[in-house]
Amino acid sequence: MTKNQVNQERLDSWKEIAAYLKRDVRTVIRWEKERELPVRRVPGGHKQAVFAYRDEIDTWLQRGKPNTGTEPEPVTESPIDGLEPSRESDRSPQRAIVIMIAVGFACGILALTAMVVRSRRVNFRPVITKISSNMESSPAFRTDGSRLYFTQSEGGRHVLKYAPMSGHPVQALEMPFDNVGLMDFSNDHRTLLLAPYQGIEAEKNLWTVPAQGGTPKQLGSTLCHDARWSPDNTRIACATMTSILLLDSAGTVLETIGSFSVSPYLLAWSPDGQRLRVSINDPSTQVLSAWEIAIAGAPATGFRPAVKLPWGENCCTAATWTRDGTIFIYATVEPTGRTRLMMRREGTLWRSPAESELPLRISPWTAVGLDKTGSTIYMQTTTATRSEMLRFDSHKKSFQPFLSGVPAESLSFSRDRKWLAYVNFRDKSLWRSRVDGTELRQLTRSPMKVLMASISPDGGRIAFTGQQPGKPYRIYLVSSEGGDLQEAADGTENQGAPSWSDDGSSIVYGDIFCEQTQDCWVRRVNLNTHKAEIIPGSHNLRTARWSPDGKYIAALQPVSHELLLLDVATHEWKVLTKGITGDNINWSADSRFIFADCPLVEAPRIERVNIKDGQRTAAASLIPLQRTPGEVHYWFGLNPDDDPIVFHIMTSSELYALEWKNTIGI
Repeated sequence: MTKNQVNQERLDSWKEIAAYLKRDVRTVIRWEKERELPVRRVPGGHKQAVFAYRDEIDTWLQRGKPNTGTEPEPVTESPIDGLEPSRESDRSPQRAIVIMIAVGFACGILALTAMVVRSRRVNFRPVITKISSNMESSPAFRTDGSRLYFTQSEGGRHVLKYAPMSGHPVQALEMPFDNVGLMDFSNDHRTLLLAPYQGIEAEKNLWTVPAQGGTPKQLGSTLCHDARWSPDNTRIACATMTSILLLDSAGTVLETIGSFSVSPYLLAWSPDGQRLRVSINDPSTQVLSAWEIAIAGAPATGFRPAVKLPWGENCCTAATWTRDGTIFIYATVEPTGRTRLMMRREGTLWRSPAESELPLRISPWTAVGLDKTGSTIYMQTTTATRSEMLRFDSHKKSFQPFLSGVPAESLSFSRDRKWLAYVNFRDKSLWRSRVDGTELRQLTRSPMKVLMASISPDGGRIAFTGQQPGKPYRIYLVSSEGGDLQEAADGTENQGAPSWSDDGSSIVYGDIFCEQTQDCWVRRVNLNTHKAEIIPGSHNLRTARWSPDGKYIAALQPVSHELLLLDVATHEWKVLTKGITGDNINWSADSRFIFADCPLVEAPRIERVNIKDGQRTAAASLIPLQRTPGEVHYWFGLNPDDDPIVFHIMTSSELYALEWKNTIGI
């Protein structure tokens, strides 16, 4: 076929197609959309650049058009496709140019609007693969796509381990530390950033170690509770107390880049190193929020303004970027406890931000990481949790099951040895019963979450630390027979576990969630006036316990790991002993000894400390529990015979790889 023949067979515009069909342009455009009129687009051309072949249109006409119930419109002429026809006298060149510009602008606005509407959500096609099963739960993990690095509990210690992505075999990376917190994996995948610790201290020194094993190296003397390498491995963002510092690769402080009223966590650099995202937890409401700090272009000194991101409450519990910086993946937790994994596309000049939830029915996600390319997300989720109470039998020198079948934690016995109160491990509700399990009564219900409880000396009331949604942890009182709850004191600070005076008229407690703001105190509540007062000399102490005879108050110093004793009569504090790395203490029934735990050392144990001279003797070794899966909970208690009781948790998790393919709108 010659070129002229092709031109005769082809209609090269909406106007020519409309003239051939003896209809106006708008009708023909509608027929193409609604009746499958065979119109083709010019490859790479403008949206309006179309053509059609006469024989295809003839065939379409012979098939017959769908009946729409409307009469065909009369043929009209238009100088520009899509516009109403005008008189010849109006068709001056200047007017045509103005009209063309107006139409082009209108089309651009329509196209931009369509793009924005289309880009309101992130579209993706996830492909999920289970990598490994029955792993022990890990507080954090990092990966280079071939190896998985994580910390794993051994009894109570956290040990650094690694495994291939298949999950087996798991091997320990030998470290000269009692416990290791895994902070980050350098972006060249050569070096691990660690934060070793001995006990419950929040701020820790930073160390590095080669990923393949080697000698650890301390980075300066700055203490951090969270830290992340910059994308080029030349700087480290360090969250310390309520500030964020910028360190060089040797750990030297370069500048302070941000300051908050509470502690920032979950640091995440953008891949270009120009932004840092953080999460903060409001201690008065226990609500998470996400913030962003601009790094590039800011002054060399002074704080950079932190901008709160409008992503709603409870963001984020895990977060990471894709390598190209276009997608931010993060996890949020709803008040119901359901974890949502979100993908957020970053906005640009030409498109608005977009966000979608990954349609995953597996929850909760405990950690999120990326591979080297950024096209695969690795996610860890808790799949099963079992718990058991274990009592140390001093005759058999071993732990034996206690309250089998009862999902109990945080026990408290009445002084007459007849009753006990406990927290249900599954839903955090408060219960009381006789010691033989009879006369069981539930005292609180969801959404209240109970942390610790204590029965009053006369057995008539129970004081407990509980939390209502969106509120701080507070001490409440409830009758042992059940009934209404009453707050023990006025105020908004987060209150720790309650401990009764010998006459039941007062309660002491230590503040919690206050270590990084340096405003922790031991306080005494007068239950008649419902007023709380600071006990002098107790600054930065926590975990307060009143002796059964009312003569002493014991408390812990979490940074120096000291056990201190207050003489209630003289109002004088003294250091009873050092090296106590746990977070719980219990008085013996005769008030002569304090039982304290050191669970995070190589030879974990519970010790008995004589209050007269501070002498320590072993009460129970926790080494046997290191040889079994799981970990010892932070809580331990005593039965009426002063036998230690521990709460043992066995948690398994699974690791998933999620690959996604971008589709329209991303």
